[in-house]
Amino acid sequence: MRLSAILLAALLAGAIAPSVIAKAPEMRVEGAWIREAPPGARVMSGYATLHNLGGRPDSLVGVTTEAADRVEMHTMSMHDGMMRMAPLQRLEVPAQGKVELKPGETHLMLMHPRKALQAGMKVPVTFTFAHAGRIRVMAPVRKVDE
Repeated sequence: MRLSAILLAALLAGAIAPSVIAKAPEMRVEGAWIREAPPGARVMSGYATLHNLGGRPDSLVGVTTEAADRVEMHTMSMHDGMMRMAPLQRLEVPAQGKVELKPGETHLMLMHPRKALQAGMKVPVTFTFAHAGRIRVMAPVRKVDE
């Protein structure tokens, strides 16, 4: 009886493993965090690294969080000696590549936070990709100097 249970478990493991591998996510969101802002701030910034593990490009097409009215993707660039910020509708992530959302470059803007977000808190953030779908992460709120 014990041997048959072991054989059954081995067979089931073999049957399940390929489907788990086939459904492995092609996109991964790592190191997400939100910068703590002064009390009463109407905008906060967020960052993360987007890894595309798949064989085709994908695009970040939206980001949401219950902690803010909306989230926008922005890029920053130098123009005529001034730093300029511009909204992005989508952010391309190359196949087998990564894109970093970081201070002073491409980043997220959490518009109209619904409550004061202080260092140490964790905020759920959902990243929506054109092909990979939604990925929800918990992003810690950190002080600028951390």
